[in-house]
Amino acid sequence: MKTEKTKFALKLALFLLPLFTAFFFVEWRLGQHPTEMDALRKKFEAPKNPTEVVIFGTSHLQEAIDPKELSKPAINAALPIQSLMVSAQLGEKYLSHLPNLKLVILEIAYMSRDYSHIKTYAAPRLFDYARSLGVRGEGDLKEWLDLRYFSRYFALGRIEAFNILSTKKREIASEDTAVLEGMTMNSQGAEKQAKYHESLMLARDGEKNLSALKDYSKKLKAKGVSLVLVRTPATEYYRNAVNPEVMQKVIDDVRSAAEISPSHFHDFFADKRFVEKDFYNVDHLNKDGRDKFVSILNHELISKY
Repeated sequence: MKTEKTKFALKLALFLLPLFTAFFFVEWRLGQHPTEMDALRKKFEAPKNPTEVVIFGTSHLQEAIDPKELSKPAINAALPIQSLMVSAQLGEKYLSHLPNLKLVILEIAYMSRDYSHIKTYAAPRLFDYARSLGVRGEGDLKEWLDLRYFSRYFALGRIEAFNILSTKKREIASEDTAVLEGMTMNSQGAEKQAKYHESLMLARDGEKNLSALKDYSKKLKAKGVSLVLVRTPATEYYRNAVNPEVMQKVIDDVRSAAEISPSHFHDFFADKRFVEKDFYNVDHLNKDGRDKFVSILNHELISKY
C-alpha cells in the first residue's frame, strides 16, 4: 500500500512540476516589468523631493491631469478605481517624503464612499499596492490567502500580461481601459457606466473609507497641508445616469470626513465650460478637455496655495 501511495505521489509531483515551473517563470517575467505603481514609488521617494501638490483619485483624475502642466511641482497618484482607503494610506505613508507639500487634491467620484477593491476585478491590485508602494489597502487575512492576490498575471490582466510576455507593442493599458474606450457616447452608454460604478459600491467598506480619510485629513492639518476635494467634469449623459440622492450622500459624507470648509470643495461635475467634444467617453476627458481642465486648475486652485 505504501509503495502504491509513493508511486502516486511521485507521478503527481512529476505532473505538477512543469505547471509550477511555468507559473513561476511567467510570474518572474512579469515581475521584471515595472508597473505604474513602481514608477509612482520612485516619484514619491525622489531625493530632495520638490513636490508641492499631490493628486489622489480614480482614472477620472489620472487621465485629466498631466502633472507636468501644473504651475507647481506635482505628483499625480490617481489610479484606476483607486479607493479612498488606498488614497489615504498612500498619502500617510509618503507624507514624510514630501517636505515641500502644500496641497493635496482628492477626487470625489460616484463610488468613492463605498468602493472597495475586494470582490471586484481590481482585487489583485492590492498585492501590487503592497509590493510596489507598501500599503495594504482593504485586504484582510482571507484575501491575502488567495493566490490571485499574489499573482502579477491576475493583477495585470490577461491582455496586458500577454503583451508583456510576447514583447508586443502595448496597445491598451488594461482590460478596464478597453471597456472605457469601447463605451458608447450616449445615454445608453452612460447608464451602463453608472450601473458599473454602482456595482462597485460595497457598503461594508463605507465607514472604513471615511475613517481612513478622516485620519489622513488630521495628519495633513498637523503638517499645515491643505486638502481640497474635487469632482471632475462629466457629460450630460453621465450626469443624468447617476442617482442624484446617492451622489449627494457621497459628497456630504466625504466632505464631512475630510473636515474641510466649503471653499475647499471644487465641483466641476456639471461645469458648463466643458462640452461633449471635451470627452472621449461619458465621464473621461480627452486631450482638449484635459488641457482646459489643467488651465482652470492652475488659475482657480493651484495659484491659491
